[in-house]
Amino acid sequence: MPQPTLRPGHQLNHALKIERVLGQGGMGTVYLAHDELLDRRVAVKVLDHVADAETAALKTLLEGRAAARVVHPHVVAVHGIGDISGVPFIEMEYVEGGSLRQQLRGDPPGRGLVGTWLAQLASALTTAHEAGVVHCDVKPENVMLKNRGHVAKLADFGLARSQTDGRAHEPLSHGTMAYLAPELLEGPPTAASDQFALAVMAVELLAGKRPTRARPEDMPELPKELNVPEKAREALMRALSAQPTQRFSSTAVFVDVLLRALGLANLRGPLVGMPDVDPGDTSKTSSELPVPMLSIALHPLGVADQVLAVLAVMPSGYPGALREALGTVAPPEVLAELKRAGQIDGVADEWRWASPQPRESALRRLTPRQRRQVCARVALAVETCGQKRESTREDATRLYLAARRLRDAARLAQESAATAKTALTRDHHLARAVALLTSQTEPAPWLAALNVRIDWLLACGWLAAARGPLAEAQGVMADSGLASTDPLRLRLNVAAARLRAATGDPQGAAHGLARIMGHLSEKTRLAVRLELLTAYGAALTAAGQAEPAWTLLAPHVGHAYAPTPDEATAALAELRLAAADARLRLNHTDHAALLAGQALASAEELGDTLLAARCLLLLADVARAMAQRERQGQWLARAAKLLQALGPTELTGVWHLRQAELLLENQQPWVALGHVERAAACFAVLGLTRHDAAVAALRAAIGLPPTG
Repeated sequence: MPQPTLRPGHQLNHALKIERVLGQGGMGTVYLAHDELLDRRVAVKVLDHVADAETAALKTLLEGRAAARVVHPHVVAVHGIGDISGVPFIEMEYVEGGSLRQQLRGDPPGRGLVGTWLAQLASALTTAHEAGVVHCDVKPENVMLKNRGHVAKLADFGLARSQTDGRAHEPLSHGTMAYLAPELLEGPPTAASDQFALAVMAVELLAGKRPTRARPEDMPELPKELNVPEKAREALMRALSAQPTQRFSSTAVFVDVLLRALGLANLRGPLVGMPDVDPGDTSKTSSELPVPMLSIALHPLGVADQVLAVLAVMPSGYPGALREALGTVAPPEVLAELKRAGQIDGVADEWRWASPQPRESALRRLTPRQRRQVCARVALAVETCGQKRESTREDATRLYLAARRLRDAARLAQESAATAKTALTRDHHLARAVALLTSQTEPAPWLAALNVRIDWLLACGWLAAARGPLAEAQGVMADSGLASTDPLRLRLNVAAARLRAATGDPQGAAHGLARIMGHLSEKTRLAVRLELLTAYGAALTAAGQAEPAWTLLAPHVGHAYAPTPDEATAALAELRLAAADARLRLNHTDHAALLAGQALASAEELGDTLLAARCLLLLADVARAMAQRERQGQWLARAAKLLQALGPTELTGVWHLRQAELLLENQQPWVALGHVERAAACFAVLGLTRHDAAVAALRAAIGLPPTG
C-alpha cells in the first residue's frame, strides 16, 4: 500500500500540520506536527510497508488501543487516531529530547541516572501489565527522554499484546533479537518477556554493552565490562533466565532488588528520582545534623566561596534563606563584590545565582561530604523560610535527597500526603515516603511508612494495589524479628485481616483477629487496641454477626479518651463508625445515627475527608432505614462533594449505588440506571467484585437483565 508523501506544511486534518520527520523505524515513520487548534506540538506515526489499507487500519487501531490502556506519567500518551488519504495514523504526545539510544551514543550515563530510568520504566511496565498489556519491544530506541534526560517515557506499542484485542496468545512475528526473551521463539509474550528485555537494557546501561548469547534460546552471558556488586549480578542473571518461571515475580520486584543491590534503594517507587550518585562515595551522613555555622563544615573556603556554594543549589523565591543556610549574615561587602563580578544578583534578603557558568563550578572545590552539608543546610533553610505549600516541600525534598537525608525527605513526603487533595496524589506521596525509608538495618521507620500506605489503600478500596505493599511489609516484618506484641506487627496483622475480609472471607479474618486479641496487654498502645477492636467488630458484622460485634464494641463507644493524640481520636472515630454499622444491622437506627454523627464530628475535626465521606454514607443508610428520603438525599449530597474532590475510590461506586436506590424510590428508574452503570464501571476499574450482587439487584429492580 503506497504511503502518502508528507512534507513540511502538509495539512493532515483541520488541526494538524506537519513540521518535519522525527525518525523512522521498522514499522513506521514518525513526524513532528503542530496542533493548531490546541496550539501544541504532537508526534504523528504513520505505518510503513503495510500490504493493504485494511491491515494498516487494524494495526494502527490495535497499537493505539494498547497504548491508550496504559495511562502513566512514564508512558508516551496517545491522543487519537486519524486518517491521511486512506492511510491511518496515530497522534501521540511529543517528547522533546530524543531517544535513550541517542543518549547512549554520547558519554555513558552515571549510575544514579541509570537507576532513575530503570525505576521509571519498571513503574510504567507494571502499570501496563496490570492493564493486561505486554509491550513486547522494550529497548533503548523505544524509550524517550525529556527534562534533560532525567525523565524516561516508554513509547511504541506497535508489537504490544493486550488481553482485550484477541491477540494475547499470538507469538511475535518479528522484533529486535537482542532484547527478545527465548520463549518468544515459539510461544506468546508475557510480562516475564518484558522483564527479560528490561534486564538486557539494564546491563547495556550499566556496562555499555549488551549481554551475549550463542543461540537465541540460550541464557545470555554478562559482559566483562559490567562492574557491579555480586547481588546486582545475581539479580540481572535471574531476570535473564532462559525459563520465564525462574525470573522475578514481576518487573517491579526485579528492579527493586537490582536498585537495592546497587545502593540506589532511594530511587525505588513510582516517580521517585534524584540527581546522579557518585558510586565511590559510600560515607553515610543521613543522620548527621547541620552544624550551627556552615563555615565550620566548609573550612578553609572563604566567605565568598561559601556564598557561591549555597546559591549554586538554592532554588529561587526564598527570601532570607541565604542567611539561614549560612547560619550568619553574609558580609555586605562580599555580596557587593560578587554582584559586581556578575556572579550573583538580587537585593536585600533575596540573592540568586547569576553567573552564566555552570553552577557546578562553585561546587568543584567541595568534597562529597561538604556538598551534602551544603544541600542539607539549604534544604533546612528552604523549609524554614518558604511557605507551607507543595512546591516548598518538593524543593526541600530534592535537596535532602542530594544530601542523603532520606528521613527528612520522607517526612516531607508524608506532610505532602497529609495535605493532598486527591486520593491518588496522597498515595503517590505515601509511596515516595516508603521508598525513601527503605533500609535493611532500620526496618521500623520503613514498616511504619508501609503501614500508613496500606491503611490508605484499604480505606480507598484499592485492594489489588494494597497486596504488594502488604507482602513487602510482611517480608520485612519476618526478617526484623519483631515481637508478636510490637505495635507495628499488630497493625500489619490488622491490615492483613482487613484485606482478607474485603476479599470475601470476613469469618476467617475475624478468627485471626480473635487470636491476636488474646495476646493484648494493658501496655499495648491505645490507638492500636482500638484499631484491633474496630477491625474485629467490622469483620464480625460483615460475616453476619452484628450482635457479637456490638457486644465487643459497646464498652468503648462512650469513652472520651481525653486528652488524646490525633491517632487515638481517629481510631475511636473508626470504632464508633463500625459500631454504628452493627447497630444499623440490628435495626437500632436512633443509636446508629448518634454514633455515626459522633464519628463524623471527629472526622471533620481531624480533616479526614475519606472517613467523613464514609460517615455520611452510613448516615444516609440510617435515614433510608427510617424512611426519611429528604434527609437521605441531604447526606448523599454532602458525601458527593467530598468524594468528587478525592477522585475514584470504592466509596465513589458505593455512593452511585446509594443514589440509584434513592432515585428508584422516587420513581426515576432510568436516571438511576446511569448511576448503576457508573458504579459498575468504577468497581470494574478497581477490580472489585464484592458489590456485584448489589449492582445486579438494582439492574433487576429497574427491569434489566443482571448482566446488562
